[in-house]
Amino acid sequence: MSKEQFHELTLHLDDIQDLFADPEPGSDRYVSGMDYLYSEVRISPRHEKFKVTIELPPEKIAEGLLERTRAKIKRYCQFKVEQSHKELIALHHEGVSTLWKGLIVLVVCLTLAVIITLISQSGINKILEAALQVLGTLFVLSAGWVALWEPAENFLYLGWPLRRDIRIYNQIADADLDIREREVEAYVGDKKVEQGLNLA
Repeated sequence: MSKEQFHELTLHLDDIQDLFADPEPGSDRYVSGMDYLYSEVRISPRHEKFKVTIELPPEKIAEGLLERTRAKIKRYCQFKVEQSHKELIALHHEGVSTLWKGLIVLVVCLTLAVIITLISQSGINKILEAALQVLGTLFVLSAGWVALWEPAENFLYLGWPLRRDIRIYNQIADADLDIREREVEAYVGDKKVEQGLNLA
């Protein structure tokens, strides 16, 4: 049986708090560690699995840090997933409400269009008859499109970003996590030598 493949992501942090906190002004970072993970997972295949390695200075690694960090990430992702679920439910309720309103407006528009069509076929002036038919058609198309656009947008478009977020945070929560000491740089004369430290 083949070994499961992971997409590896590495976070270089100065402190484990940087995983959730926004960077301070003047920092080398531009986003929090979780925001960085989100952006990387977002562009990945839907079912890809990840291994996340957090590199920290040696003095920032304490006993039990890996377990605590893994638990915090899972709680954070769970909160984000639940938040997106609630927004999806609210969006669904709003979509149903706007759909009923849109259907009522559409029925009114169709009724008016039928009335206009009957008037145009009552033997009045040919030019006026054609004008009324065009008016009735445009009225139904434009007013009906406007009435149904919002519910269609709610059901077809607005929910996709929320479902995407649920997928991303579930992938992050399921990622294999590791914390290790950051490699330090030493110099022998003018030559730079990278020294690897033991894993935490």
